[in-house]
Amino acid sequence: MRKVHHRSPPDLLHEDGLLPRPESASLTGKRYKLKERTLAIEVFYSSRMPVIVPAGTIINVVSGPGASVPIVDGPTVAVFWADRKLEMLTCDLRMRGMVVADSSDS
Repeated sequence: MRKVHHRSPPDLLHEDGLLPRPESASLTGKRYKLKERTLAIEVFYSSRMPVIVPAGTIINVVSGPGASVPIVDGPTVAVFWADRKLEMLTCDLRMRGMVVADSSDS
């Protein structure tokens, strides 16, 4: 029988191709505009509620990776949207969002 080797996508690896990149740390403090509606999880006391964040929304990444959502498979970041703190998969944020420059950066 042949051995099957699973490899991580190259964009999720360090330059040496061996270690996962700490991607959520590089997102902290950035603002993203979502190009598509995206699933997030709101942790409210001990319950977890799915939340669909609409396309066109601007969210603020406040921290990562999130450890409060054990049901989610993959690294998450904490984001603020509409005065709510949510957890969002890092890969969803990267695929469905684009970085928005702060008005103070101009």
